[in-house]
Amino acid sequence: FTEIGISSVFLLLEEGETKLRPAYLSHSRKVIRAVEKITKVSRDDFSFPFEGFHPFEQIIHEKKTFFETELDTIASRAMPGLPQDAVKEILRLMGFTRMIGAPIIMENTSIGILCVLDDNLLEKDTAAISFFAQQLSSALEKATLLERARAEVLQRTRAELALQESEARLQSLINAIPEPTFMIGPKNQVLAANQSFLTRSGNTSQETLNH
Repeated sequence: FTEIGISSVFLLLEEGETKLRPAYLSHSRKVIRAVEKITKVSRDDFSFPFEGFHPFEQIIHEKKTFFETELDTIASRAMPGLPQDAVKEILRLMGFTRMIGAPIIMENTSIGILCVLDDNLLEKDTAAISFFAQQLSSALEKATLLERARAEVLQRTRAELALQESEARLQSLINAIPEPTFMIGPKNQVLAANQSFLTRSGNTSQETLNH
């Protein structure tokens, strides 16, 4: 959106799912600093409850896309305690008077809201923004599944390496015993055997282990 001169904000549900916080803003760092100076709250610390707050409650719970023009009212409610002139200055700095909000959905659950902001937005643009939000949701879901798969592979690899190290230590200890020695597992398979045992049995390590 930034490339075509349209601002966007990604509001993410906080843990506990009672508040929304800005996880991403397309605005310049200069604008963000100016807003932080007015609100006396850093972007990372800012959040607001969305229950009973139109249109955010409907976007999250009903998974609907909304077109809004009364942004001064919405901003005042999101930042209670700020004077009206301060709210208007923030809207001026951020440069928008209209918003389309669409749900970001993963595994059939709303995780946040994509807010597209521009003075020239029209209600007919709602369908396009809703479609983009769906594509974004799909991309995020695929990325999450990929990350889970990578984490599972990494965990499995670490477990296999730990097992190999454990087996190597066990084999080293058994090899240090001069008498023929072997270890039996719960299924009566040979888990480890030293060289003395292999020499006496006449079998190779491959023939002996796990048999």
